[in-house]
Formats: sequence, structure tokens, C-alpha cells
Amino acid sequence: EFIKVNNYKGTYVEVDCQKVLGVEQAWKFREYMKTNTNNRQINVFHIEDGQKGLDRLIEYSDYIALSIPELRILKKKNYTYKLANYIKNKKPEIDIHLLGCTEKKMLSKLKFCTSSDSTSWMAPMRYGVFDINGKKKFKNLKQNKLINKYKKDIYSFSKYIPNWKPSDKGLLNYSTCIMNCQILKNEYSIAVGSQN
Repeated sequence: EFIKVNNYKGTYVEVDCQKVLGVEQAWKFREYMKTNTNNRQINVFHIEDGQKGLDRLIEYSDYIALSIPELRILKKKNYTYKLANYIKNKKPEIDIHLLGCTEKKMLSKLKFCTSSDSTSWMAPMRYGVFDINGKKKFKNLKQNKLINKYKKDIYSFSKYIPNWKPSDKGLLNYSTCIMNCQILKNEYSIAVGSQN
């Protein structure tokens, strides 16, 4: 309904329900979405799918995702390399997305994967730190200087949100995120290539 009401044309990630509703219900949702939208769908492999489910997903999908946080929690982080290589060898034209992955070493080893995402860029707001070249640095910023640098960029978004005016704290948070995004974009460009 969201896709149709908003005339959304982009790619979406399927609902993450295997652990709660089971693998077969995930397939019902997956097929329903594919039948009822024209959008590209990223299908996600979970441990519950097992080997047969992985093979079925590879055959069905043109875009598949691996949940890196799930594999990390299950202490199967190295399994990611095996999975990604297995998928690509079985179906070379498939696109692979690494869900929740901005680990530069992993990204560098998996350059053949199509895309990745994470909320790392929000770390300064959440934890008051920047992760620059693997070193945690506590925020020691000249707040007014930072806000003035990015204020114009922040207000350029106001045309999309009627009657929106961020608070001083909001301006600081948005400025911090923009700066961190620029830092991370440079780092990922060095690790895996252009991010444009």
C-alpha cells in the first residue's frame, strides 16, 4: 500500500519475518510483493532459510541480501565471505546487498557485492563519537562553526517539509551527521572505490 499510495519507484527490502512467522510465510509475502508491485525487490537470506532455502532464493532473486548483524550475533561473521562467494558463483549476474555492513575490511574483500548500508553515519548523535580510521574520537567540536558551515545545506531540505524549522540542537545534530557522512564517504571511497 505504501508503494502504491506514494508512487514509489525505488528498490525495497522485503519484510524481515522468518524468525517470528517462519520461512514459508516469508515466501508468501515475497511472492505477494513481487506480483503486486513493479519495483525491484531485495530478498534477504536468514539462517532459518538453510541451504535449500538459500538455493531457492538464489534461483528466485535478481537481488539478494545477507544480514551482517545477524551473522555477527551468531558468531558466523566469516561465513559472510563463504555465502557471498557461493551466491555469486552459483548465479554470477545476481546483485548482492550487505545489510548493516560498513566494516571496511569486509567491504574491501567483498567488492564484487553490489551495495551495502548501515546507520554508522549517525554514531556522533547516538554516542558522541566519530569512527575515523578505526579510532574512536569523542566529539570536541566548535559547535557554532560546525552549524554555520552546514546551515545552508540543512535549510535546503526545508522545501520538502512545510513549516519546518530545526531547533539549535537539531541544527547541531544535522551538521554533525553531514560532517560524519563526508568523512565516511571519503573513507569508503578509499576502501572500495567511488561512492558517487
